[in-house]
Amino acid sequence: MALCMTAFSLFLLFQKQMIMLYPNGPRCDLSEDYFGQNFIPLPCGNSRVCAIKIDLSDGPLLLINAYMPCDTQVAYHDNQLVFEEVLNDVADLIQISNIDRIVFGGDFNTELSRHASTHTRSLNQFVTNESLSFLSALSCYEVDYTHESDAHGTRSTLDHFIVSSQL
Repeated sequence: MALCMTAFSLFLLFQKQMIMLYPNGPRCDLSEDYFGQNFIPLPCGNSRVCAIKIDLSDGPLLLINAYMPCDTQVAYHDNQLVFEEVLNDVADLIQISNIDRIVFGGDFNTELSRHASTHTRSLNQFVTNESLSFLSALSCYEVDYTHESDAHGTRSTLDHFIVSSQL
């Protein structure tokens, strides 16, 4: 659990730096000089995904941040196609990196309780296929919501962390 909390802290730092660097949207063109020798940016080829490998004393850690398009209820909507493209690119990145310890988080723009959502179904399938787990499945998870809509008077959890069992 300590490694998971360290990874979480590093991820938040990583995400904060990405927002500071690119406040108008996601981009993944960081140089190794930006983070230092233990932090190695990994190319993905998808502007919605940023990833870094962190060389820790007990082995590497892969941090992946994604910004997904808004959820839809339509299976063949452009947003659904982009959502699945991002997940496929992340799956390729995980396979190519050959790193067992993974933290994948970001704004997924989907609420896991929306069972009719094509995004939720795709995300659940991805987690199963990659042998990962939602951090929200842990008993110590205490996040009520990550998004509040004043216009609709609703709260939802659209931001998620997905981790490998090695953490």
